[in-house]
Amino acid sequence: MAPGDDLHLREMKAGEVEELLRMIVDVFEEVSVAKNTVDRFGPLNGHGWEVAKADAAGEDIGRADVVLIGEIGGRIAAMTTIKYDRKFSIGHIGHMAVAREYQGRGHGRRMLRAAIDRMRADGIRYSSIDALEQNPRAERLYKSEGFTEVARKIMMFRPL
Repeated sequence: MAPGDDLHLREMKAGEVEELLRMIVDVFEEVSVAKNTVDRFGPLNGHGWEVAKADAAGEDIGRADVVLIGEIGGRIAAMTTIKYDRKFSIGHIGHMAVAREYQGRGHGRRMLRAAIDRMRADGIRYSSIDALEQNPRAERLYKSEGFTEVARKIMMFRPL
């Protein structure tokens, strides 16, 4: 980590959703089901992949039990969402993103660990997270933090 690059963690505040959505759309361009679909089939009912990704991320943020923010110098540098399934004591990390200008400095690992620590503090016993096969960097990170692959999912799409 570079000097002055310390990540300060906190929960999301009201009014920050739009900034988070812009960051998510920016960093998920290479690893987005929505982008894969639009690249192959064209705009979805006239909408680009960015709209579909922002809508999905907005729903995830809205349903999340916890949205953690990582700040550097007062700027949002990273985020992650956590949704609890209390019946099975599973915390699912939905979206995790690090702004492009802060990538490659360990902030993704820091956010992942913070999410896991939060789940433990909230009494959760298990954690899950998804990664696309086209995102080997995320897969390596998750495996290095103790996650084990349990299944692969094939997403299919067709115009009607």
